[in-house]
Amino acid sequence: MVIKDGVFPEIDWIEGWPKDRSKSAVIVPVAFTIIFSALAVTPILGAPWSAGPVVFLGASGGVLAFLGLAYFFGSLLLEYFPRRNAGITPFDDDTYGRGIRLDVDRRELTRLLPTLAGMSVYGFCGWLDWRAGGDALLPMSKSNTGGAAAALIFSVVLGASVLFFGALSRWSIQVGIHPLGIVRRLSLPFGKTKNEFVSWEDVVRIDSGVFSSGKAKNLPMLKFHLSDSSTPPKHRMFDQPGIFGIPLHIYKCDPNSLFSIVVFLHEHTESRGVLTVAEIPRWFLRVERSGKGMDRSSGAVEQGIFSLRRTDC
Repeated sequence: MVIKDGVFPEIDWIEGWPKDRSKSAVIVPVAFTIIFSALAVTPILGAPWSAGPVVFLGASGGVLAFLGLAYFFGSLLLEYFPRRNAGITPFDDDTYGRGIRLDVDRRELTRLLPTLAGMSVYGFCGWLDWRAGGDALLPMSKSNTGGAAAALIFSVVLGASVLFFGALSRWSIQVGIHPLGIVRRLSLPFGKTKNEFVSWEDVVRIDSGVFSSGKAKNLPMLKFHLSDSSTPPKHRMFDQPGIFGIPLHIYKCDPNSLFSIVVFLHEHTESRGVLTVAEIPRWFLRVERSGKGMDRSSGAVEQGIFSLRRTDC
């Protein structure tokens, strides 16, 4: 197929998940980033150098915990800057052919791990210091067995959480989008995978939706409504009868840009060959910047750059 005029097509921006553009959405993360960065020095200042290596290690854990919180809030500000990485990768699938793969955002999966690890180290060292008769890390626990025991349990739970989330980050869900359809590949233990595929022809409508995972609420999800509304769910968390869901919170790409592009490709069969073009990450970036009002004046210039090759659907 040949894309019209030899360039990426212009598409309508659809904001399925509105962004909070209020001043507080920026001020609050900035404030907490500064506060926790400043607090990071307090564990070291409160730990006497003569207290020994256990206290120093525990204080270092406290520093890591505060810096981890500063990093967590600081990372929330990244979406307000133009990104250079579209969050997708062109690739060839042995079964479904050439298309794109959504890149997993490892930062999203692991950005709380430094805080959890630091708090675990601080709690465990506090318990060890208490066992040795010290009170540098847990002043209230020198004569309080219950407080020291709580610190130990707290440390063990957080340490186990670090290991759990670290392992979980390696068992991610891979999503591929191809001219033939959409594939959701689940990584299973012992190196096994489970492929779940939906053809474009089986999709009648695409909506934006949300789902919950544990305490996390309103996570973005693409909902593909199937022509057979009685199709049983393939995954209990993401699917519903007649609906195939793709979770988006763990991927680098902008959800609204992906939503806009997928809806366009569903409605324009002749344009799906664009998924096979090596330069397609630039299209995703242009759609995102245009939708956010970042480069409305540069669209014409970029169209001359993003030329397409002749491809087969």
